[in-house]
Amino acid sequence: MKKAEAKVVDDILRTLKENHSFFITGHTKPDGDTIGCELAMAMWLEKDNKKVDIVNADSLPGNLSFLPQSRVIKQKEHIKNKNYIYDVGIIFECPDIELMGNVINLNLLKKIINIDHHTTGNWKQQSANEYKYIAPESSSCAELVWRLMDKSGHRPSKDEALCLYTGIVTDTGKFQHSNTTPESLRIASELIEIGVDPVRVYKNIYGNKSHGSLKLLSRALGTLEVKDSIAWLCITRDMYKKTGTDEYDTEGIVDYAGMIPGVRVFFLLRELADGNSIKVSLRSYDNIDAGLIAGKFGGGGHKHAAGFQIEGDINKVKKQTIKYLRKVIE
Repeated sequence: MKKAEAKVVDDILRTLKENHSFFITGHTKPDGDTIGCELAMAMWLEKDNKKVDIVNADSLPGNLSFLPQSRVIKQKEHIKNKNYIYDVGIIFECPDIELMGNVINLNLLKKIINIDHHTTGNWKQQSANEYKYIAPESSSCAELVWRLMDKSGHRPSKDEALCLYTGIVTDTGKFQHSNTTPESLRIASELIEIGVDPVRVYKNIYGNKSHGSLKLLSRALGTLEVKDSIAWLCITRDMYKKTGTDEYDTEGIVDYAGMIPGVRVFFLLRELADGNSIKVSLRSYDNIDAGLIAGKFGGGGHKHAAGFQIEGDINKVKKQTIKYLRKVIE
């Protein structure tokens, strides 16, 4: 651990120890890393009799409901005392403040701990008492929570280990993405030694597909196009309606476009519920930086996995994206 990182870790551990009430949240449409970190952190703090509330802007994805204590996660509209002042707010995976989805007034947090593994974003310091633990070389925020626990001398319980393993396995794409490192595999190995069952995790997250989600996949694959080493897929609101699905059922669909030989960059366009915006999930291979590309459209992410949201018609956004990608790969 480098000197700068060690100082931030020490500051965070001191803050966790010296304070009593904690508000934990993450980005909208929470994924396995966000949920896993929230739950593992909450269970760790509660061992020391801390008051902890986990609140997200959006609901828990169904495939993560197997995680221990996932039922304690609230949505912002279910907060009883909206003016409660917390000693500390812990925020996961929010490189942009907008990604929190206005889940809380930050003035209600006396101190803020911002934990992330994304380099892109426009998060500006919100408090004089703010600690930022940003480590882009890490596969996931779950790795960072593991480091905090490890530095403190805390060995995760089996339930905490399950949550952290879920964070790592989902953010590395089942250990298939380029952010899979010796460190992430080492930590995953230790979590398995604690008692995590990888088969159970896989079946719950990836092995249970509803009839509707498979119908959605079929319709999305019907839109697949490839040109000039660029591939793309589209999902419309009408597809959701006809298959009885939602945005959570799109997990992994973009990866099918990347299975075609010769494709170097690929993306999935999704119409959002407001009818005016498109969400683009972008993936790349080789030296093509998806994070930088997404940044040009106001988004961000990692080198080979990123995304952005933009207003406009799906066909217009598709043409804009393809036009820019052609310039990048020339």
